[in-house]
Amino acid sequence: MKPAKFWIRLLLCLSPALAGFLFTAAARQNPAATEEWYSRGVFPVTSAAMSLFGGFSRRSLAEWILLAAALYGLFLILRLVWALRRPGQRRETLLHTILLSAFSVSLILFAFQILCAPNYSRLTFSEQSGLPVRASGAEELSALCEELIREANAARDKIGEQDGLFVIPKDRFYETAETARRSVAALSETYPFLGEPRLAPKPLVFSEALSYLNLTGFYFPYTSEANVNVHMPALDLPSAMCHELAHTLGFMREDEANFIAYLACRSSDAPEFVYSGLVLALTHSMNALYSVDYSRFEELWHLYGDGLRRDYAAQGQYWKRYDTLAADVSEAVNNVYLKANNQSDGTRSYGRMVDLLLAEYRMRHGG
Repeated sequence: MKPAKFWIRLLLCLSPALAGFLFTAAARQNPAATEEWYSRGVFPVTSAAMSLFGGFSRRSLAEWILLAAALYGLFLILRLVWALRRPGQRRETLLHTILLSAFSVSLILFAFQILCAPNYSRLTFSEQSGLPVRASGAEELSALCEELIREANAARDKIGEQDGLFVIPKDRFYETAETARRSVAALSETYPFLGEPRLAPKPLVFSEALSYLNLTGFYFPYTSEANVNVHMPALDLPSAMCHELAHTLGFMREDEANFIAYLACRSSDAPEFVYSGLVLALTHSMNALYSVDYSRFEELWHLYGDGLRRDYAAQGQYWKRYDTLAADVSEAVNNVYLKANNQSDGTRSYGRMVDLLLAEYRMRHGG
């Protein structure tokens, strides 16, 4: 293959990805327009179409698609190694492998840009809901934390336990998943712009692998599936389910998905969801208070009930076991991914959930 012909073919192979990036770049220029024509126009249609594939099974299709993609990548590598061992075919096979790899990645990136990427540039949840997000002082943050502790302690007293810890039996997964779907769907009565999830969250066979990557779940836009790690502590499960369902509704920012999960759990009629959502909010709020008023943080820590303390301790011990190099690499990759998708703070955007919590706190208390 002549060099000029190779470069022309390479450009053609990369053209789907380039078109997708231009599509997303255009979406970033005007969030209001993106909200109107994409988030409320194109996305509901593409998401519904992808959910037809995801609806074929109660189990996750995403992890098997990812496994197939990994095997395909391995095939390309082996093909390249095979070519390098045969000097007569080395150059042609190398060039063809590069073109095939470029085209495959280009198609995947194009599909991602079309299926969900512009949602990173849509109007924020606070802009659509009217929640008054503004700077808050340590006193207001402390009041929020104290309220969440009181409510979390009360919620903990209403749920069962096993060996002193909050648990959700494994055989109740699909029942819990459907509760998550209903809880998120119910929010549309208060926030009509949210919409309702079509599919309930799905369990992952290789859940423990996600723990090594410090992940509680992931959204897979190619099948519109909310996938969750069922190996993690029960304390995290209900809120993680609702978090991933928020992504299926087009709310891709992590801080907003967390806040939507909190709202869905807090208003749920299932006690375990109320507890998990309150703990999610409490964790973020107390972490924020720790950084601005440590003495007040210590005072409030002593208000935690015995059950809440035990659950937190078990949660910490679990994730500490998976604090590995793989988790660090996963964090770095996730940070790059978020920045590439218009979240300039990277993984620090998770902390902005507290601003939404404070805004909702003021709304409930007439502040």
